[in-house]
This record gives sequence, structure tokens and C-alpha cells, in this order.
Amino acid sequence: MRSSVVVCVLLALVAVTRAEDVSKNETDAKGGKSMRGEQAQQPQVQQEPQQPQEPQTPQKPQEPQPQQPQQPQQPTQKAQGQDSQRQQREQPEQPQQPPFPFFTNQQRSPPPTNLLTTEATATPTSGGAYAASTPTTFGVAVLWVAFVCMALSTLYFISQSAGYDIEMRKFHYVSAGITAIAALAYMCMALGIGVSADPYGRSFYWGRYLDWTFTTPLLLVDLGLLAGVHWNELTYVILMDVLMIISGLVGGLYAHEPTKGWPLFVFGMVVFLPIIQSLVTSMKDKAIKTSPAVADRFNQLSVMTVVLWSAYPVVWVVAEGTKVIPVDIEILLYGVLDVTAKCLFGFILLANRSIIEFATQSHQPLAGQ
Repeated sequence: MRSSVVVCVLLALVAVTRAEDVSKNETDAKGGKSMRGEQAQQPQVQQEPQQPQEPQTPQKPQEPQPQQPQQPQQPTQKAQGQDSQRQQREQPEQPQQPPFPFFTNQQRSPPPTNLLTTEATATPTSGGAYAASTPTTFGVAVLWVAFVCMALSTLYFISQSAGYDIEMRKFHYVSAGITAIAALAYMCMALGIGVSADPYGRSFYWGRYLDWTFTTPLLLVDLGLLAGVHWNELTYVILMDVLMIISGLVGGLYAHEPTKGWPLFVFGMVVFLPIIQSLVTSMKDKAIKTSPAVADRFNQLSVMTVVLWSAYPVVWVVAEGTKVIPVDIEILLYGVLDVTAKCLFGFILLANRSIIEFATQSHQPLAGQ
């Protein structure tokens, strides 16, 4: 009996265990179906469409940069020389004539160059050996030295006049006026004023001709006062002198044209002859009649004037005329002549007080003797 009860209990336990397993399997099966159904019923989420991007503003195309042309290779020095010679043979250069250089500022103030550079390497051209010559530092220095000589002479002549009565100072004042005008001219030329360039490029100092237009007549006045000549004769030689200076000026401006420059130079030499004639004849005779001392001093100064004034045309020929010397040498030669013909002239004239007093007392101020 007990065994049957135990068997029944065991069977009951087996049945309960089996029922629990069946119930658990059914539950698992239902759970799987429900999950598949939910997945089937759940709608698929559509991806939101992407917003279209705003079109970018098209950039302005950059302008193509022009390519720099390649620099051609520099020809050798030998090739350059051959090309220049061939061009000169094929088509010689003709200088273009500028406007009247006296009134133009073209190359009015040529800059000084270093000494022994430009002048030493100058090569002959169709206008002369130094047709394109310009002043160097040496030439400018000579102009300043001439200015100092003229200025100091002016101060000396004025200071010497203080020892004379007012009526006896005419020689001092005229001599001081000569050197003062020359000092102004040389200062201007040293500063680059009163200079222009001819068509070949050579510097032409027309300022010195303005100086001579005033100073050379005053030198003749000094000689006329010493000899006591008549106003008529003095006026005559002064007019010839002015014509000579103007002819040299215009001839120098057109020296690059032989058909114009040289005829003007010849004209100036023709009007120079009456000046020489008056100095060595009529004016000399008038001085001899005054006194032997005055005659000796006048003869000394007149010979000095004739010799120095005759040297100016020679310099003109080799400088402005033919351009066979550089501008520096031209400045030096003219400077030496000017200082001698003006400063030394005044010192010799005023050296003897008795001659000045006698000449002043013997002659009325160029009255009509």
C-alpha cells in the first residue's frame, strides 16, 4: 500500500513536471510570434530627404598674367662693337638741331663729371675731337678761382680809391666796375648759369660773352681817360668792340654750322682791326702829347690789351670753332686771359699815383678837346 502511494506520488510529480514543461514551451512559442508580428506591423522609418545645398557663387576667373618676355642675352663687347660700326656705315647719325640754344634751358646746366674720366676717354666725332665735352670738377674749380680773383681785385680797387679825392677816383671806379662784372659772370658760370649745349652736347658758356659786352668797353674807357682822347673816337672804338663781341657770341652759338659760325667769326675779326688801329696810332699819339710818363703807361697797357685781345680769337678757333680741346682747357685759357686783361690791367693802371693825378688834372672828363 505504501508502495502504491509512493508510485502515485512519483507519477503525480512526473505529470506536474511534464505539464510545466509543455506550458513553458507554449509560452515561448507565443512570445516569438508576437515579436515577429510587431516587427511586421512597425513601419519602416523613411530617411528625411537632405536639403539641397545652395549653389555657390561662381568665382570670377582670374585674368591670366602676361608672361614677362625673357631678356635677350647681352651681346658680347666684340659683337656690340661690330654692330655699332655696321650701323655707322649703313646710316650715319645726323644731329637734330634744337631750338636756338641761347634762349632754351635744354642742358642749360651740364653736371660736372670727375676729372680725368669723361675728358680722358673722349673719342673723336664728326663735330670735333671734343664735340660732346662738358666741364669736369677741374673746370668748375677754375671758374671759382677766377671769381675769387675778380672779387678780390674789386675790393682792392675800391679800397685804394679812398686815398684820392672824389674827382680823381674815376680810374678806380671804372677798374672796380670791370672786375665786379667779371666776378658776377664767373660766379654764374660756376653755378651752371649762362651755359647751354650745342647739338653735339658740348657746353657753351655764353655768359662770358655778356661779361665781355660790358667789360671790354670799360677797358677802352680806362685807356681813353688815360690818353685824354675825344668822345667821338672813344665812341667809335666802343661800337666796334660791341660788334666784335656779338659776332663771336652768335658765331659760337652756330659754330656747329660752318656756313653760319665762321662767317660771323670773320666779321668779328674785321671789326677788331679798327680797335687795334686806334690803340696803336691816334690814341697813342694823344697820350704822347700829354706827358712822357702818361705815354709810357698808355703804351704799356695798350700793347698788353692788343696782345691779350688777339689771343681770344685763337682760343675761339680751337674751342668753340673746331672743338679740338676739351671744355676744361677752354675754361682755363679764357680764365687766364680774363684775369690778366682785367685784374692785372687795373693793378698796372693804378700802380702810379702821380700818373693818375696828372692824367686827371690834365684832361677834363672827356670834353671835346
